[in-house]
Amino acid sequence: MSWTVNSIKVESRSGSTSLSIFANGRMQAPVYVLLEARKDGKPYQLTSNDLTRVKITNYHTDEPLSGSFRYSSTDLGYTAPFPSSSKSDKTVDESHEQAEDRLISAYQTHTLYVFSTQIGDIRIGASILQPDNVLVTTRSGSNDSSIYIDAKPRPYYTLDDVKFEREDTADGAIHGSIGSFPVSLKWDQDNYYLTSKKYPFKMASVYGTQQNGQGEVGKQHCYAIVEDNTVTNWCFVWPMGSAQSKKVGSATSAIGEAYANIRVNQKGEHVLTVTRWKIQGKMAAWPPVWSYWCYFDIYDIYGNEKRFYLDRSDRHNLLHLKENQPWSQAAVSDNGLPLDGHSLEAGFEPVPLGPDGTPDLEALGMKPSA
Repeated sequence: MSWTVNSIKVESRSGSTSLSIFANGRMQAPVYVLLEARKDGKPYQLTSNDLTRVKITNYHTDEPLSGSFRYSSTDLGYTAPFPSSSKSDKTVDESHEQAEDRLISAYQTHTLYVFSTQIGDIRIGASILQPDNVLVTTRSGSNDSSIYIDAKPRPYYTLDDVKFEREDTADGAIHGSIGSFPVSLKWDQDNYYLTSKKYPFKMASVYGTQQNGQGEVGKQHCYAIVEDNTVTNWCFVWPMGSAQSKKVGSATSAIGEAYANIRVNQKGEHVLTVTRWKIQGKMAAWPPVWSYWCYFDIYDIYGNEKRFYLDRSDRHNLLHLKENQPWSQAAVSDNGLPLDGHSLEAGFEPVPLGPDGTPDLEALGMKPSA
């Protein structure tokens, strides 16, 4: 005998029958479908294959959601409770774990996620098709349950809605040698922190950086290495996350391995960190080098996104945030990333040599330590 469903209901995380989401195609309302099944007269746990028969429906028609309102079994990570200052919505802040404990205690719970790409509203329910082709829905008898979902206009970000703050973060020196000459290279770190004045940021998709550093650990997430007289400015955009130490520098510099450990993401997980790291020595001391324009799409905790561009002045010594693209289409290289004109893509400059065949310190912008 095949299994049957005695009960099917829908509930929200908070128990509320009315929810709001932003109509951005990413924010999701978790919908708990509570099921009670039996087989051969005994309680039956539906398998993952059985659960594919569960559909989120238009409550009034029993038709699976389609059009601007849709659902998925995948949590995209944008399920934070809709922002509200009213006391009546306090229950929306109930933790995911608390809600699941309450629901799972009585039913088998299957979670699906509703989202919308357009402004509008809908009353949703659920259905499951039994193996005997009987459709059981949340409109039938004691199963009657539904959730009203209102997809509201998404907010749009401008420069007025964010802060991009520069910090004089740290300085230090890297010690090495060229031939018999000891060399001490001073470095200076400025971090820039991007925060939201509206809703906390969650993640960013960054373009222009060399995420793997073209094989160099110390150049991971770097988008520019640009010469400024006798020093070189390196620019990084770091993945958002908790505070951590990052190794910057090169294994192939004119003095061999030359690394420093710097701190990033000190302002918390909801802040994007950009770093300008200045080190003594011209570009020829740090092959390979590259220089791209950098931009990113940043998303808040509700999935609302904004594209920002990083501009620069004083040969990348100072960094600036822009809303508009600061380069022409002609700057886009074969790999789809826009070169910013300061150096050749993955350029290798020859290291100047002195009369004795060792690297010319003065030409590299370096001096022997006293």
